[in-house]
Order: sequence, then C-alpha cells, then structure tokens
Amino acid sequence: MTSSFNIKMSIALGTILAIGSIASPMTAWAGTFTPRFMSSAAGVCQAALPSGAGAVVRARPLAVQNEGTNAAFVTCSFPYDNYAAQPLLIGLMLSNSNSVNAYFACTLVSGITATDANYVVRNVAMLPNSTDVTLFDSSDLPNSPDSIPGPNVSCALPPGVGIVWVYYY
Repeated sequence: MTSSFNIKMSIALGTILAIGSIASPMTAWAGTFTPRFMSSAAGVCQAALPSGAGAVVRARPLAVQNEGTNAAFVTCSFPYDNYAAQPLLIGLMLSNSNSVNAYFACTLVSGITATDANYVVRNVAMLPNSTDVTLFDSSDLPNSPDSIPGPNVSCALPPGVGIVWVYYY
C-alpha cells in the first residue's frame, strides 16, 4: 500500500511540476533536479499563535489547511544542515478548496539570525478547487547566492487554502 501511495504521489507531483514548468520559466528548475528533501506540510508547518479571530488552522494528513473564516499565518521550517549542500530552490504545493480564486502572499525568510535574514515575498493567485506550486529560487535573494541558507517560509493563508507538500532541491 505504501509503495502504491508513493508511486501515485510521485506521479501527481511530477504532473504538477511538468504543468508548472510550462506555465512559468522559473519552474523549469523542477525538471532538472531531484528533491533532496520532501515532506507533507503536516510534518514541518505550523500555525502562528495566536492565529487570530476566525482563523482555524488544522494539520491534516493531506494539508495544513485554514478551515476558518479569516486569514491565518502558517510557517514552514525546512530541515537545514549548515555543513551539507544547501538548497537551491524551495517549493510549496498549495491547495485551494474554494469555489473562487484565492489571492495571498508567502514569504521566504532566508538566514540563520535576524541580522543576516533576507525576505522574499511571492504573491500567489490560485484558481478555484486547484493545487499549484510556488517556488523560491536562490537567485531571488540579494546578490543571487549559490544557495538558500536557513530556509523558512510563512504564508498568510485565506480560508479554504492549505499547504500540501514542501520540498527543496
């Protein structure tokens, strides 16, 4: 059963990445690298506390989802080894379970301390009842470094939107 699930998830992710590579030039990276780390969002993402009035974030096997009536912040922290090769590309698979478009922002926070942190905001527009991939590339950072040190991502998820998978290359 596990191998069948892994095969189905690999096919689904591969299909999404392939479609994304057609839609966005930056997504072309995804076809040339094998993920070094990949996790269900429930393993590495959590709601900011307090989430605020009307915000209800639930970690479920298929997503960390905002099931409330107001936007909620969710932060994902990627495992990071300061002595190993560092990630070149950070990806999030997002889900919109609404019958209307969803508009929100995700922010990459790169750095080990507050004094060396860099922030990259990615505005996201999602179609109704869809999944999509949002990517952050090391070239998005100041001076285009070779990698993304200490990667974390925070998203202001509107109601009905969730983070399904997180990964890096």
